[in-house]
Amino acid sequence: MSSEQSLLSRLVSDFAEVMRDKLWKKHVQGYRGWNDGSDTHLPEHFRDLLLEHVNKYIDQKNPAQLVDIACIVAMLWRIEVQSKETKTNYQITGGY
Repeated sequence: MSSEQSLLSRLVSDFAEVMRDKLWKKHVQGYRGWNDGSDTHLPEHFRDLLLEHVNKYIDQKNPAQLVDIACIVAMLWRIEVQSKETKTNYQITGGY
């Protein structure tokens, strides 16, 4: 593995850890339902959330918003892309 590949691997691992911590904190606070396949409004809801957080990042220049943006994008990706590829709803089966 090249030095560049190692750095990219570390970047992804580090960022995933920060995302996991953020998502877990929100889970503990009671946030639920992102993987509810019966809610047909979820993609729209997450698109709205994404725009809201991107605008906060632009307006406030707050880098903490980047983690929120990444978490929202990950959930939206799961809802709109991966679930359609696998034709199944993603259900959490063992924590984060």
